[in-house]
Amino acid sequence: MLGRHRRGQYCDAVPPCAVHAALVRLAEHPADRAGAGRGGRRHRACCCAASPNKYDYQPFFLTLALFALSYAGLGISMYPYIVPQSITIWQAASPANSQIFMLFGVAVLIPLILGYTAWAYWVFRGKVKA
Repeated sequence: MLGRHRRGQYCDAVPPCAVHAALVRLAEHPADRAGAGRGGRRHRACCCAASPNKYDYQPFFLTLALFALSYAGLGISMYPYIVPQSITIWQAASPANSQIFMLFGVAVLIPLILGYTAWAYWVFRGKVKA
C-alpha cells in the first residue's frame, strides 16, 4: 500500500501509520469516535509527511519499541510464573555462581557485538539510490 505525499512523492510508510492510527483509535474515548475516519487519515498524513529522507530512522525505532512493549506486556501478564501456574521465576533461577559467571561473559561479549555492529553500520552507511 502506497500513500501519496503532499509533494507528489509516494510514501511507503503506510503500515507503521496504520498501526499507529489503530492504537490511537483504541486509546480514544468512544464518544470521540463519532467522526469516523478523521483520526486515521490525519495520522496517516502525519506519518507520510515525516517519511522523506529526514526521518528514515523512525520506522526502525518504532518497530523496536513495538517489540519491546510486546515482550514487556507478555512478561507482566505472566508474572511471577515462567511456566504458567507451575514454575516461578525464583524456582527457575540458576545458582548465584552461575549467574556471576554469565555476567562476566556478557560484560565482555555485548560490547564486542555492539562495537562490531556499529562498525558495520559505519562502513555501509549511506543511501542506496534505486
